[in-house]
Amino acid sequence: MKNTQDNRRVARFEKEILQITAKFLQQNSRFSFKSLLTVVKVMMPADLRSAKVYVSVYGGSEDPQEIIDRLNDHTVLVQHQISKEMSARYCPKVTFYLDETTEKILKVEKTLQELAEGQIKPHEVDEN
Repeated sequence: MKNTQDNRRVARFEKEILQITAKFLQQNSRFSFKSLLTVVKVMMPADLRSAKVYVSVYGGSEDPQEIIDRLNDHTVLVQHQISKEMSARYCPKVTFYLDETTEKILKVEKTLQELAEGQIKPHEVDEN
C-alpha cells in the first residue's frame, strides 16, 4: 500500500516540477534561445531529492548540447523558482538532460519508409 502512495506522490511531484520548469523557461528572458525548447518529462527517485529534467530542442542554429549545458549552469534559478512555488520540505537538485526520443522516432520512421519504398534492403538497416 505504501509503495502505491509513494509512486503517486513521486508522479505528482514530477508533474508539478515539469510545469514549473516549463513556465519558468518560457517566461525568463535569460533563457531566450533561438531554438524551441520543450520540457518532455521529469524523473525523480522516491526520496524526491533530485530531479532529472529531459528537454527536447527543435530547430535553431544552436547546438542542443550547448543549450543543455547553459541550462545546467543556471539550475540554481530553476531550483529557487521550484522552492517558491512548491510546498515541500526539500527542493530537489535539478539536472537537465537532452531528450533524444523524437530524433530516434524520426530515424525509425525514415528507415521504415525507405524499406517500404525499396531504397534499402532489410540486411542494410543500421541497428543504431
